[in-house]
Amino acid sequence: MKTRLFLWILFLLSLALSVYAFFLKPQKFDYRTMAAEIVAQPGYKGTMADNFIQKGNHRISFDKASQRYTTLDGRPYTGIALYYNKLKKLKAMVEFSEGLPQGRAAVYYNNGKVKEVSFYAKGVKEGVYIRFNRYGQRVVEGFFRNGRMDGEWRLLFPDGSVRYKATYANGVLMEEWYGQFAGFASIPWDNEE
Repeated sequence: MKTRLFLWILFLLSLALSVYAFFLKPQKFDYRTMAAEIVAQPGYKGTMADNFIQKGNHRISFDKASQRYTTLDGRPYTGIALYYNKLKKLKAMVEFSEGLPQGRAAVYYNNGKVKEVSFYAKGVKEGVYIRFNRYGQRVVEGFFRNGRMDGEWRLLFPDGSVRYKATYANGVLMEEWYGQFAGFASIPWDNEE
């Protein structure tokens, strides 16, 4: 009798855990509907690590009319959005404020390592951009201003040495440098065309 009761309790516990896991598991990102699980506290401010609080399975979507990301009840979303791939691994993490990307955005490889990091201001890329290879080594460094490439951009070898440099002004390529092995060859661009 005790064994049967023990097995029955074990069965009910496992059933309760599976129901709990089903309803609280992360939802994967759907690129067609631009929906993702959101995990944040309302009025989120600061770094992601400081304010990372799970608030259940909520979803956000892109509202074409307002050009903002909104919650299901139509309010502009503020917080962190987590996007998952088909394998249920974290694909991207984006900070939002008033329905627009604001702050840090990170994209991840399937192995969990960071693929790229960029920053947004009012929905537009602004600031440092860094891309990594699958092993965590920097391969591209650059800067965005008002959503356009600006300043010096560098393509790096895995050892960190410069493979290629380019200078941009407001999204326009101004000059390139190739310097794989010895010195640099500079090619200025005439952008008057």
